[in-house]
Amino acid sequence: AKPCAVILKLYFKIGLLRFLCTESEQVIDCYGLKGKSFLLDVEGVKTEELRRFYWKLNYTQTILEYTLHNTHLDIFPQYKEKVMFYQKNFSLQILKLEESNRGIYTAITQDRHGKDKNIVFYRLIPQDSVIKPELKVKSASVSEERCNISATCTVGQDNSVSYRCQQTQCTEVGRDYTESDDLKIVVTVKNSSIVCNASNRVSNDSHSLALKDVCKNSEPHNAAGIIGVTAGTILTILIISILSIYVCVKKNRRA
Repeated sequence: AKPCAVILKLYFKIGLLRFLCTESEQVIDCYGLKGKSFLLDVEGVKTEELRRFYWKLNYTQTILEYTLHNTHLDIFPQYKEKVMFYQKNFSLQILKLEESNRGIYTAITQDRHGKDKNIVFYRLIPQDSVIKPELKVKSASVSEERCNISATCTVGQDNSVSYRCQQTQCTEVGRDYTESDDLKIVVTVKNSSIVCNASNRVSNDSHSLALKDVCKNSEPHNAAGIIGVTAGTILTILIISILSIYVCVKKNRRA
């Protein structure tokens, strides 16, 4: 209780008391794709006793003010080209999401007695579209009719994971990145292919390799190829030797 009391005293001085140390008010995390529009909606607002409606960013910065009795909407200058307000349901649409839109959005109503009430809190987190992953096979071998594959999936320059795979499953053996809401990398076997999937909260992309293409270049097949080439070379040498002997014998007979 003591740390909370200290915070309460601090925030009381800057007018943010109502936003801290309350169990009934919860912040809803929202993730949006940068460059796309994003809608923050409001539910359960009763308009009978309302005087005004507000949207605020980070508790103190007013985005817009809507007066109900004359339907007057005042969007503050820095947001005029960036947001759209729906008077019917009080929803706020951010037209083109960018990093500067990150923060906590609060929908607030004011009744006819001038009393404010917080309706909903959204923590908006813009994210970039995930980078397309690249799946590479380091080695492949066949033993007891199983194809054993070592593969690495890389996303960007600094994020990679290593897996060992067979025909039905993959097991992670190492990683060089930290999994978070910004990036998650998983390698699986699906539809007879090794699939690397990279994702975050707003997008995903993948790269796959067919198992038949990976396993056909495995060691036993390579060994068979080597044996075939060797046998062909020996046969060629044998034919040349026989022809040489035949030519020599024929010359000796003539002599």
